[in-house]
Amino acid sequence: MTLSYAHHPALRGPMEPARFNSEVFDCEVIGTIPPGLNGTFIRVGAE
Repeated sequence: MTLSYAHHPALRGPMEPARFNSEVFDCEVIGTIPPGLNGTFIRVGAE
């Protein structure tokens, strides 16, 4: 069974999920980035 949260009141207004593309340069990294990592960061959230 699939649940849809598209109309859930907690996901409206300022909490509404936002989709956009951007590039970020010179980020501070704590630890190390695996050398084979080449891809996309996807924010973990309610959506």
